[in-house]
Amino acid sequence: MLGSGFEAAVVRYNVLYVLVHAPRVPRGVRSQRRPGWTVVGRLDAAWQVSRGFGIRLPLVCFLLATVLVAAACYGWSWWRRRARPPFGRRLLLADLACSAASGTVPVLLGLV
Repeated sequence: MLGSGFEAAVVRYNVLYVLVHAPRVPRGVRSQRRPGWTVVGRLDAAWQVSRGFGIRLPLVCFLLATVLVAAACYGWSWWRRRARPPFGRRLLLADLACSAASGTVPVLLGLV
């Protein structure tokens, strides 16, 4: 193993996490036609939050803000410009549904 101590362990964990989870996004942005990647990503985020509530609460807040901005951009392009939205409706609905589902994890953990 490389290094010793807490910092080295965190670095090893982060590198391992990226190497394990990075292959899940094979085509990057082009995977927007398949909202299944969104479902997998949001369920992974919910699992991360369930592992440690306090430190991962900012992750939930960030993901919620991201979903709200994406929904606002979708609505703005549809309502105001009458142009094609930047991403598909199925992706938006999957993102909203999975965000609601993964947002219930911190609520349930707070109740326990």
